[in-house]
Amino acid sequence: METFRPLTSTTSLNIMPLKEDLNQIIKSIQLMEIQIGIISRIEINVLVKYQTQRSESMPGGVKV
Repeated sequence: METFRPLTSTTSLNIMPLKEDLNQIIKSIQLMEIQIGIISRIEINVLVKYQTQRSESMPGGVKV
């Protein structure tokens, strides 16, 4: 039975990821960037709607 010692800062691994793996990582990152952009736009829209409703419901509130 082989025993493995934990990796330390002095341990060097010479591993090259496969091109297919790198492409999959890039696609995953791009998808996350798109999702973050969509979530950000949704949050902005919700904040604008909330602010608009709040100002309209306040006495003497300025309508935007």
